[in-house]
Amino acid sequence: MNELHLSVPDTRRIDAAVIDGCSCAADPVRSCPAGHALTRARVRHLRQSAWVVLTAGATPIGLAAYRAVDSDVRVVHEFLVDRTLPGAGTARAAELLLASVERVARADGIGCLMLLLDGDEALVPFERHGYTAVVVDPAVAWMRKTLDRPGRANQNQTH
Repeated sequence: MNELHLSVPDTRRIDAAVIDGCSCAADPVRSCPAGHALTRARVRHLRQSAWVVLTAGATPIGLAAYRAVDSDVRVVHEFLVDRTLPGAGTARAAELLLASVERVARADGIGCLMLLLDGDEALVPFERHGYTAVVVDPAVAWMRKTLDRPGRANQNQTH
């Protein structure tokens, strides 16, 4: 399994790893956080994607998936957080997953992130982190953020 461990600020128990879903050892079902079900079609799609997985010990608490393509824009087509975490745990896991996705994108030279979220996902935490709602309907929400990159001033670009 090709993993890159990232240091996630302000945590001692949470690990983030980038995993190539195409590798034989990658198992999307075992990496899926509690409270989510994956259809066969979604599993197939995940096997063709790269993932950022958050774990607390051996338990997955967050999964974001994207296809690495030669583009300045990265589309995150799965953003799943453990829905069974107590108290503010789900919100904290979402923030850590978002920070990890952004860190990986910056390292890959990505200038714009697009997130596809479930329609019932709270959008305010994403807006607090600089994301703008592009499309919102009962089924899905698309959020967009232009990333700061080293050596480049933050410019509000339209992608």
